[in-house]
Amino acid sequence: MRQIESAEELHGILLGIGRAFDDLCRKHNIPYYMLGGTMLGAVRHGGIIPWDDDLDFGVPREFFDRLKQVLSDELPDPYRVVTLEKSDSMLNDIIKIEDSRTEMDEIYKENSKDHIGVNIDIFPLDHIRDLSEVKRVFPLLRFNNYRVLSLKQREGIKLLAAIAVKVAFFWLGRQTIPKYISKKFSSNTDGKYYANLFGAWGIKEVVDKQFFLPGRVYDFNGLQLEGVGNPDAYLSQLYGDYMKLPSEGKRHFHITGCRWKS
Repeated sequence: MRQIESAEELHGILLGIGRAFDDLCRKHNIPYYMLGGTMLGAVRHGGIIPWDDDLDFGVPREFFDRLKQVLSDELPDPYRVVTLEKSDSMLNDIIKIEDSRTEMDEIYKENSKDHIGVNIDIFPLDHIRDLSEVKRVFPLLRFNNYRVLSLKQREGIKLLAAIAVKVAFFWLGRQTIPKYISKKFSSNTDGKYYANLFGAWGIKEVVDKQFFLPGRVYDFNGLQLEGVGNPDAYLSQLYGDYMKLPSEGKRHFHITGCRWKS
């Protein structure tokens, strides 16, 4: 196996996946938005953040199951759909599209049997009427994430807490909590907010729809990708002063190893 050693090579793989995703969304009129660091990269860097190692997108909940089917039926080789139902490394009810020619190791996921390849993440955007609807969701997700976290990475109280949570949730199936959360909000068809409940930023990812709508197209490393309509409001909510670069010590990949299978 040959290691993928340069950011340029990794980013080329990600852009190939992003292009395939965008093509199918456009073909089937499925709306989507760049999210989080991907949206930040579009605004601040004109593409992928130089030290980023994935791409994040959001699709309104009412289109999410349709997208799963479209990707399963039409995604071209070498790309593959990965979901909560298909992989033990998945903790949330999201979609990953991987390049099946590759595999990677992620920080804190040494216990997973499934080494997913270089991939992009696609999150459902749920319609939320009031912030009080979602405040109990995030502690559940935080606990659920301990399932595959490596105990080797923790010490002291954090280690004891991780062990306690693993034991407490052992009797729950891996899909129980994320499926419960998806079902809880899937009946909502409107609301003031779009919520990326499975995102990394918790309550900050419950965003006024006016920040999203209408969406707009951004140049992203030569691709034309869909993003939020008001990037300043959206990115300020997530990051504060989003144009300020992080310190060099915080510019790092989340993966510990990435390679071609052959």
